[in-house]
Amino acid sequence: MLIVTKFSNNDRALQTVTQKLMQLDKGAHLSHAAMKEVNKITQITDPLIKKCGFLLPQHPKIVRFFNLITGIYIAFRAVPFAQLFAQRRAVPLLAKLSARQLECLQTMKVLPHRVEAYLTLASSLIGNQQQVQVDEKLFNQQSLYLKAIQLFPKNGDSYFQLGKTLRASHTVKLLDGTVMTNQQLYLKAISLNPHVVEPYLQLADQLKTNQTVKLLDGHVLNKQDMYLKVISIDPSHGEAHFKLALTLDAHDKILLHGGEMTRDLLYQVASDLGYPHYVD
Repeated sequence: MLIVTKFSNNDRALQTVTQKLMQLDKGAHLSHAAMKEVNKITQITDPLIKKCGFLLPQHPKIVRFFNLITGIYIAFRAVPFAQLFAQRRAVPLLAKLSARQLECLQTMKVLPHRVEAYLTLASSLIGNQQQVQVDEKLFNQQSLYLKAIQLFPKNGDSYFQLGKTLRASHTVKLLDGTVMTNQQLYLKAISLNPHVVEPYLQLADQLKTNQTVKLLDGHVLNKQDMYLKVISIDPSHGEAHFKLALTLDAHDKILLHGGEMTRDLLYQVASDLGYPHYVD
């Protein structure tokens, strides 16, 4: 009875997987998404096929279900070949490189430890949807930043740019095995380049109004503190003034530029500094 219950629990999951597979191209057009569904099927069918043989005569529904999963299982059992093909198609290799990209590749061949070439090449790619070949190895944007960190761990921009490739809840493993979130990457960038404003802005945008974060030097900052820090580094930063205003209520005041500033006044300063958004 335990196995029958297991069938029932997996019935809907397998039906969903099957429907997804029917929507995907097969054969030469097998995609990375299709391979994920194949892997789901394998995880579901492997234990079931091993355990359900003696139950087949007892329940017609189980027989139909077993036939279904077995057919799908056999159809996609050649996973190694399909996976290899899917990996080649999942991230397209750039067929035509720009002059800037070719220059970076040439620099990486002649000066393989020149970290600027990796950073420049990475910034020219569209997220992780493109990859280039360097010395018979394939690199996407994220892997280029990882390589840059390995070559020069003291470059804060490498950590910052790598952080931007991650969603807030995701992690990445550096080539030395260290696992970091994008928040930790921003904090590392700040510790290496404390006078560069972009990591403060990215970090502040992730924080909730009353949330704080501890910098690697021990200072604890909240969202407002982050924007104030940006303004202290660059008093003409319109975006920081605007986002600082968003943290205030209509009648709140904050000490800045030698005096008290209201939310409306901060919006006006942001507009004067060229930041295009204004909230009534």
